[in-house]
Amino acid sequence: MNGDTPIYVGGAKDLSAIEVYRGNKYKIAIVDEAQSFRNSIIKQLVEDVFTYATIDYKGSIKLTGTPPPSCSGYFFDCWHGLAGEWSKHFFTMKDNFYLLNMVGKSYEELVAQILKQVNCTIEDSSFRREYRDWE
Repeated sequence: MNGDTPIYVGGAKDLSAIEVYRGNKYKIAIVDEAQSFRNSIIKQLVEDVFTYATIDYKGSIKLTGTPPPSCSGYFFDCWHGLAGEWSKHFFTMKDNFYLLNMVGKSYEELVAQILKQVNCTIEDSSFRREYRDWE
């Protein structure tokens, strides 16, 4: 992208809200916090709107987010190859050296602090979802 490329930011709270994206052309369409969208909305946004809106530029669609508490939903299905083929990229808190440098603690020290603060273990699903892994 060059410096003249516009960036559009918007929401999709219901099915009528996604219509604003229909008919446009995008080099890249990013859905952040994809796990938070209702399935009926995100599925239509991705499959019926962004799939066609990215064709002209040979663009791409990116779904980003945190694993949902339940093992279900469109984002979960995309991650596990149940809704088409998606490339997967992820990192954990341990990989985030910016965070570790900012707080001035080692990964192990920061994990111990978080576990104590939220009163859980390293195997707790909420800790794994937010800070570790979900493979």
